[in-house]
Amino acid sequence: MKCLECETELDTLDAAHLSACCGLTVQEYALRHGFPLEMLVSPDACDRVEDEADWPASPHQGSRTALITWSALQTAGSVREGGGWQWIPGEIRMLDSLLWLQEQLHSLGFDFRQEYTTAGNSHRIVARNCLKRPPEKTPEVAFADMSEVERRDYAAIVLARAALRRDEYVFIQAPKSENLESLCQWLMSALDIDISHLDALDERHYVRTTSPDDTRRLIEGLLPQLRQIPGQEERLYEEGMRATIVKEQGIDAAHFITDHPGACANLHGGHYSVHFKIHDRIDPSTGFVMDYADLKRIVKSRIIEVLDHHTLNYAAPELTWRSSTEFLAIWMWERLIDYLPSLRELEIHETQTSYCQYRGPTLEEYRKVGPQSLLRHFQDTDLGLRRKREGKAPPLRVINQSE
Repeated sequence: MKCLECETELDTLDAAHLSACCGLTVQEYALRHGFPLEMLVSPDACDRVEDEADWPASPHQGSRTALITWSALQTAGSVREGGGWQWIPGEIRMLDSLLWLQEQLHSLGFDFRQEYTTAGNSHRIVARNCLKRPPEKTPEVAFADMSEVERRDYAAIVLARAALRRDEYVFIQAPKSENLESLCQWLMSALDIDISHLDALDERHYVRTTSPDDTRRLIEGLLPQLRQIPGQEERLYEEGMRATIVKEQGIDAAHFITDHPGACANLHGGHYSVHFKIHDRIDPSTGFVMDYADLKRIVKSRIIEVLDHHTLNYAAPELTWRSSTEFLAIWMWERLIDYLPSLRELEIHETQTSYCQYRGPTLEEYRKVGPQSLLRHFQDTDLGLRRKREGKAPPLRVINQSE
């Protein structure tokens, strides 16, 4: 086999040759030249089980840099355990970032591996890139015990592993912890930014910058530290190509239309096909505007679980009077815009020939104007009190049982 990088004829093209020849891993070489891994990785190199006894002994105590990095990875929820190992995953597109972490964690015994496994019944060979070591109990450094310099390094690593950019906002998705709460408090005071805490989804805590100005101050405040971590400029703050993705979700629900002159006044069931349209930049680290699975997870938690197989009029107080597709679209928009600031349009099909398109306010506009009063006439606490003050409350007619 000829190496297409250095033109050398080889019996076997392996990781050792590529490392010395061009610095690529086997997976990167395969992606560059359009080869399936099956052409480059022999079957006996797949599904290997490493013996912990053969692993190099690590120091009993890592460096301060390693401990700060370890604590940031724990806060970001990046450390996995299983199969007798602790490991930190990394995607091939962000391999340089993973190798940077290896340098920070080397004194804790972590080493880089590109492992190959056979994927189920497909007989495909799949690569997994990770840092790994035998399980050890390494203590986390409490945020309160870090210096200001360490806090900035720690914050940048948490952003690198747990943050994502949506529209003009930065989100952090991580397990709730004392260090995460302390980090948010420090970001607000040290960088003069505001952070919004959203409801958790699937046990992951959600926080985001409250405004585009907060995003700008966050990035500018941590720019020197972020620039030390490969790939973070393009991932978090460089602009790029944009696209629109659409996710369709179905809802089966009953409803009725109060005061309607036709059959819709009766309780009846129906199927709603909802198209959620997201317009944003294409993330260079993932190749996505947004992972459809993430979009589905947010929609499921915020919309589907509230409405599906329920009566719309009773599922949400804003829909009690008018459970029309128009009101439904406004209600959905207000439930989603905090989590999906790049939401651009909702399209709700009630039948094959009848549907509603709605473009609501941006997150920044929504923060200024708040929820639509159109949906909340009957939730207005002044509704009855105003009549009472003006002496216009409806008269109470007492009907005797004999009447």
